[in-house]
Amino acid sequence: PNMIEVAQESVTPLHGAKFNVMDGEAPNTDKRYDLIVSNMALQWFETPKESLERLTALLNPNGMLFFSVPSQNSFPEWRETLRSQGLNSGFDTEYDWPYIYKKEEITINYGSTLDFLKHLKTIGANTPKKGYVRLTPKQIRRACKTSDQNYNGNATWHIDYGYLSRNIKDIK
Repeated sequence: PNMIEVAQESVTPLHGAKFNVMDGEAPNTDKRYDLIVSNMALQWFETPKESLERLTALLNPNGMLFFSVPSQNSFPEWRETLRSQGLNSGFDTEYDWPYIYKKEEITINYGSTLDFLKHLKTIGANTPKKGYVRLTPKQIRRACKTSDQNYNGNATWHIDYGYLSRNIKDIK
């Protein structure tokens, strides 16, 4: 709901534009939409392919679904640090997003790797893939120290931007 409020304040009012909050994985509506937008949310879906099919079914004939997701290449600094220490990152990168039309790379200096990890936690990005064994505090401290020495608190996001329409029938 808070994001809808921001969108309503930020978007130039359009005649008849309506905003809705719904569970993207299990939309419970018979309404049809001209536009569905998902910003940095689809990566949390348990069944992304099926969810995208359900969402595109809600589109009007000329409707579009636009989305952004962190790509499988996000956070190479942290991944490399963990790999060098024989540790698993816990990032779930198994789904290959369809119809990507743009890729963006954004490097942010968080001050320290621990601050980067805290940031991920504050945005809800602390749910590891199934079967992941969490790092111990000692492993985290050692990895953060190494990452800070090598990358100075930098973390690089690789963002994929994609689109779908009702005309696209073959979601990967």
